[in-house]
Amino acid sequence: MMRLAHVLSFLFHPLFIPTYVLVVAILANPSTFQFIDNDPGIMLITVVVNTVLLPAAAIGIMKPLGFIKSFQMKERTDRIIPFVAGLFFYIWTVVVFVNQGTSPVLFTAPLAGTLASLILAFLINVLFIKISLHAVAMGVAVSYFIAMVPVAEKNLLPFVIITILVAGLVGTARLLLRAHDHDEIYLGYLIGMVGQMVALHLLL
Repeated sequence: MMRLAHVLSFLFHPLFIPTYVLVVAILANPSTFQFIDNDPGIMLITVVVNTVLLPAAAIGIMKPLGFIKSFQMKERTDRIIPFVAGLFFYIWTVVVFVNQGTSPVLFTAPLAGTLASLILAFLINVLFIKISLHAVAMGVAVSYFIAMVPVAEKNLLPFVIITILVAGLVGTARLLLRAHDHDEIYLGYLIGMVGQMVALHLLL
C-alpha cells in the first residue's frame, strides 16, 4: 500500500498536472488548436520546460545549497523558497502566452489557474499552515474540467469523473505517507478549485 502511495504521489506530482490537463484540453478541442499560429506541440514543450524542468532543476540545487532540508519539504518554512521559484516560472509562462494574444483561453486557463492557486497557497503557507500542493494541483484539474464540460468539442465528463477519483486517491496517498493531515489536503483541494475559478472568471 505504501509503495502504491509513493507511485501515485510521483505520477501525479504537482509539477506534472498542468501538462496532463493541457494534453487533454488539446485532444478534446482539436479545431480550436488547428487554426492557431503556434504549434500546440511547441506550446506544450514550452510549458514542460518552464513549469516542470526548470522548477525541478531549481529545487534540485536548493538542498545542496542549504535552502531546504529535504526534497520532501515536510517543514512549512522549507516550502517558501521553492514557492517563490515556482511562482516566478509560472508568472513568466502565463505572461508569455497571454502576451502572444494567439493562445486559446482553453490553453492559458489552467496555467493561470495554477498561478492563482500557487499565490493563494503561498500566502497561506507563509501565514498559517502547510498546504498539500498535490491537492492544490488536483483541485485545479477538477475545477478546469468541470468548467470546460459545456464548451469542449468532445465529451469531457469521463475526464471529470476520472480526475475526481484520482484526486481522492492522491489525497489518500498523501495521508498514508503522513505528508499531510486532513485539513492540509482539504484546504489544498479548495485552494486549487478557487484559483482556477478566479482565473476562468478573469480570462473568459
